[in-house]
Amino acid sequence: MKKALITGIFGQDGSFLYELLEQKGYLTYGIIKKNLSSNSCRIREELRRKGKEPAVLEVDLQDYEAVRNVVDDIRPDEVYHLSASHVSSEGKRNGQTIDDNTLFKQNVSATANLLTACYEAAPEAKVLTAGSCLMFDASGTERQDESTVYSSQSLYGIGKITENRLVEYYRKKGMYACTAILYNHESYRRSEDFVTRKIVKNMCQLKKDNHHRFSLGNIEIRKDWGYAKDYAAGMHLMLQGDCPEDYILASGSLHSIREFIGICAEILQIDDWEEHIAVNDNVINRRNGAQLYGDARKIENELGWKREKNLREIIYEMITEEMRQQM
Repeated sequence: MKKALITGIFGQDGSFLYELLEQKGYLTYGIIKKNLSSNSCRIREELRRKGKEPAVLEVDLQDYEAVRNVVDDIRPDEVYHLSASHVSSEGKRNGQTIDDNTLFKQNVSATANLLTACYEAAPEAKVLTAGSCLMFDASGTERQDESTVYSSQSLYGIGKITENRLVEYYRKKGMYACTAILYNHESYRRSEDFVTRKIVKNMCQLKKDNHHRFSLGNIEIRKDWGYAKDYAAGMHLMLQGDCPEDYILASGSLHSIREFIGICAEILQIDDWEEHIAVNDNVINRRNGAQLYGDARKIENELGWKREKNLREIIYEMITEEMRQQM
């Protein structure tokens, strides 16, 4: 039986990956933070209702010795490092502005600790770290593939580039280490800090209360939105080969926030949605020096990765779950 270790197991991506590995017969362990976010608690409770309770360990990823001890005890075959401190597309997290410098240091330190621990205590383990399309947000490009040069104007993106350099360092030392460069990927397990979940939640409220109003930033911005469960499957594929490679996971299409709202409105049969949304200039949208639009043909051609849901299907699932929660 294969053993897997997932950091961030009660996040959107970690939870879908856990369920996939469980179906495949893995013995899966999760590393969690001492204080779970409200969204992680919600996902954990959902899994419990399904009778799914992964073995979890409360570990501070900033503590190298603690991380090494866990890796040494478990000796995992596969490690998925999905935990990260991050900001949503509207620039805030849990109602507070993030200290970018702290975020940078925490993310890079956690990745360095985990890679080093695996190299020393479980050198045969295959390790995947989660990258981000923000690694390209200052690249000046209209579309990105694995040959696009990394360039970021945010400390979060620079941190992800730095983490990838650590992956490359250990890969050159013979370790199976790779980075999944993830573009926006959504599901009903998204936290409310993200614009997609915010839209779905408010549109469902509007369906029930025609007086409901809410505000958004620039709704003409175009995004590369995929399905989180598809991306979990892609990450698993990346650790099944003989040679570690970095891959982009992206949807292959662009849609504006306006289009996203329009699909919600069509599904919910709301005709006058524009009258209920105020464009608020005080809502901060991230300004990128590139159109973040990923080319995922490499993983499609080399590993046979396929997408199971398009944007309309993703939104339909998000609305269905949101309506259930609001009952």
